[in-house]
Amino acid sequence: MSDRWNRNLRKVSAILLALTMGMTALPNALPAYAAGEAIVSTEAAGNEESAPETVGGNPGAAPNAGDGSPVKAEDRTEASQEMSDGLPVTAEDRTEASQETSDGLPETAGDSSQETGDDSPGTADGEASGRANESVVGEDDQSGLVIEDGTDGVSDIVSEETPDDGLITEETEETETSSEGQPVTMTETAQIQDPLSAPGQIVQTQTGSSSLRRVRRTLRSALSGSSYAFSSQLGANAKAIYDSKVEWYATEHHTGEWSCKFGEGVYQFRGVVTKNSNLSGISYDKTDPDTKNAFETCKEQMTADMQAAADAFKHDHPEVFWIRSPKTYSFTILSVPGTEQTGDDGKTRGVFQIVSATYKPVETFAGAGSLISSYQAGVQAAVAKVREMADSWNTEGAETGSAAYQALLVRAADEYLCSRLFYDHSALNTAVSVSAAENSGSQSVACNDAYRIYTSAAAFLGGTDHLTGAVCEGYAKAFKVLCDQLGVPAVCVSGLSDKSRTGSGHMWNLAQIGGVWYLVDVTWDDSDRAGAQASSRRYLLVSNYTNNTLLTSRQASGNFSGSTITTTFSYPAASDTCYETAHQGTTIEGTDCAKAGRESGTCTVCGKNVDRTIPVLGHDFKETSWKAATCTQKGSVKETCRRCGQTRITELPALGHDFQEKTVAATCTAKGRRSVVCTRCGTVKSEQEIPALGHSFKETSRKAATCTQKGSITETCSRCGQTRITELPARGHDFQEKTVAATCTAKGRRSVICSWCGAVKSEQEIPALGHSFKETSRKAATCTQKGSVTETCSRCGQTKVTELPALGHVYTAQVVEPTTSRGGYTLHTCIRCGGTWQDQYTAKLLKKTNLRNVSAVSKGKFRVTFKKNGKYTRYQIQYAGRKDFTGAKTRTVKNKKKTASATIRAGRRKTYYVRIRAVSGKRVGAWSRVLKVRTK
Repeated sequence: MSDRWNRNLRKVSAILLALTMGMTALPNALPAYAAGEAIVSTEAAGNEESAPETVGGNPGAAPNAGDGSPVKAEDRTEASQEMSDGLPVTAEDRTEASQETSDGLPETAGDSSQETGDDSPGTADGEASGRANESVVGEDDQSGLVIEDGTDGVSDIVSEETPDDGLITEETEETETSSEGQPVTMTETAQIQDPLSAPGQIVQTQTGSSSLRRVRRTLRSALSGSSYAFSSQLGANAKAIYDSKVEWYATEHHTGEWSCKFGEGVYQFRGVVTKNSNLSGISYDKTDPDTKNAFETCKEQMTADMQAAADAFKHDHPEVFWIRSPKTYSFTILSVPGTEQTGDDGKTRGVFQIVSATYKPVETFAGAGSLISSYQAGVQAAVAKVREMADSWNTEGAETGSAAYQALLVRAADEYLCSRLFYDHSALNTAVSVSAAENSGSQSVACNDAYRIYTSAAAFLGGTDHLTGAVCEGYAKAFKVLCDQLGVPAVCVSGLSDKSRTGSGHMWNLAQIGGVWYLVDVTWDDSDRAGAQASSRRYLLVSNYTNNTLLTSRQASGNFSGSTITTTFSYPAASDTCYETAHQGTTIEGTDCAKAGRESGTCTVCGKNVDRTIPVLGHDFKETSWKAATCTQKGSVKETCRRCGQTRITELPALGHDFQEKTVAATCTAKGRRSVVCTRCGTVKSEQEIPALGHSFKETSRKAATCTQKGSITETCSRCGQTRITELPARGHDFQEKTVAATCTAKGRRSVICSWCGAVKSEQEIPALGHSFKETSRKAATCTQKGSVTETCSRCGQTKVTELPALGHVYTAQVVEPTTSRGGYTLHTCIRCGGTWQDQYTAKLLKKTNLRNVSAVSKGKFRVTFKKNGKYTRYQIQYAGRKDFTGAKTRTVKNKKKTASATIRAGRRKTYYVRIRAVSGKRVGAWSRVLKVRTK
């Protein structure tokens, strides 16, 4: 598609979104019947799947009157006029439709009564997965979100895994962040609907303006080309989500969690910033009304895009059969750095962005994820089968790719599926029950084998001739998978089989032949007969329901999920008439192998007057018998026309002999033969004898002879493998003397032994010698360490060590008196090693006291005069009759004066030696100088 066409489509998309954003209610239209992936809001009343698309309890067949007989067209309730895509039309629509030009696209109900947010096409097929040329979501006055036209500003969505398409009342995970962008997790609730299962009803929405209908009509015209994908109707952001999901599941075939990351500027809202009291960081203020509204608007836009992407994905890619949606998805919110501003109201506001969403699907049924390879092989086998059927019907030689050949492929696909599938009522009842339990919340969403009937897997697992159960959704999806593989454009259509009856949800197909779309309903074609003509072909390539007597009450819905926020998709405009070979009720006459025929009359389905020449068919010969030609006799092939029975015989010429040389090789003992023989009949032309070769022996093994036993040599013929054995005689013993010398600890032995086999003729024991030790080294013992004496045997070198005990310390004690600069202690010194240790510590002495004078003052008394020693107030005065103070007496006095004196009573007329020192607690000072005095 050209760049200009892309730009025009984007403009249409932008106009459509701008017009629809002002509308109120969005449609709650519901899609094809399928339990298990039902997609409705949890506020909706119930979600139990209704009975299938039948009347009178016969699912899978055409509507009947209740007794099993088909309902006649004249018995049906007259339906309102519908457009070509099956949606109701208003009077205004019909007026505008009559004014349409060459595009030939009739108006749809989606144009008048189901307008939604974004029906604009995305990028053209072949563009890069929504990674370029996409729009960016920003801010707007109305909703806070707008789409900007342009080729840059792409939403950078990375494929890891994103929300599947499920009925979701979600426990979602949001994330607050600090101004540095560190996330802080919170919990919120959101919803997204599942496009698989819904009640059988369609809720109409507000009619759009005429200008909006014209935009949608233009859009539909642009989409009615040779291929059709609902993804082309998505907005840029929804398309990017869709492309990411396609890459993850449809292309890479992942089975687990998918995360979708949104680029900068997408899904943003502005709100009041609040500090988180429990976690470091900031978040938006959920109590602020404006902030809450902005967040809800942003979240709704994101959810709408994800819903639309999920809806389009399920209809465009029915080959992804292995996943179902759970009930939860999560998304992460980060603050945008540098956007915080404080307003006049004192509140700080900043920009927040939803940066990613994560979705965890479950398996559709047990083991589905492990069957992808088997499924793909099954699809290819089915495609081969369908092509084989189409080729067998191609009697007119239609070229591959022509409209006629496409019609044969569609017919073969319809026939194949009708023979391969049956409508499974039992599984349907189970699935409806499970779906109801899941939607009521009494049972969590989980894989269940009952859901297989809603997938395309039923048609392609188990072999091409294996009968498997399905419902309409399984039929329709399998048909699209086959058409996609066969190169025939096809879409799945969701809606109601009877718009006047609630609970008639149904899914069928549109297929394009020669650029024109026709209706195909494989489910209603299924005659429940195995083998040939399993399909009734009543609903094969017929006209759309606006001009179809069989389907007057059918109605399509472009809202695949029933969600009120998703896109309402448009279907391609189907033909008002049946395909040329699909008319019913006409008369065909005169046609045979040799002449042309004619089809005439009025088609009872579309009402078209048919008058066309049917070309000469020509004989359709098939071989019925065969006589093989031999080397000398002719053969023949008999063929019979399958239409008229005419036969023809074709002569096969005699083959003639095919002589080839054949040699029977000579062997060692038998002669050979060289012959020239016919490979077909065995006739011998010549032969020659080849003489026997004789053996060619070579030694292959040898058994050596021993002293007492014979040996042998084995030889084998290199040609025939025959063996011969030659005997070897025993050698006899070779006795020799052998001596094992005695050692210090072991006995010796003198023996006569055979040098070959070790046989002992005689032996004599030699006694052990014993050790001869001599001292070779000595280590002296010390006070703390043991010593040793080492002795070595002079014969064998073995050593013996004798331990010497440690000597132990011998200490002498010396008292070290304290001084004024250090304390006193007792020093212990070892007389052997000189090692020392100390104990009995005393405090260092106080400063010496100045003893000034000692004088006799009265009988038997003397006065001691001294200078106060610093801050000390207590003093000891010691006096004795001997100079070495033997027998000295001590008096303790107190005095605070700087120069003090004390009178001491002693003996009369005696000489005393006197000294003084200061005292402080347990500490004492050094003794002063000694003075002598003579008392009176």
